[in-house]
Amino acid sequence: VIEGANHFSFGGRLGPRSSGVTDAVNGLSTHFWDAHLKDSQASREYLQSERPARESGGAYVFEHK
Repeated sequence: VIEGANHFSFGGRLGPRSSGVTDAVNGLSTHFWDAHLKDSQASREYLQSERPARESGGAYVFEHK
């Protein structure tokens, strides 16, 4: 959950892009696709770890199943 973000936050259609939101979405989606399309164990472990929350400095809450 990225507080204050919406479906257009990454694309910037409703205003300027928020670099923090853009960076978070870009990084996490890259890890997601690498984990599932390239079967990257490193990306899978990253997504299941506490690293994304820690690296955001507590700005975002990350949840996973």
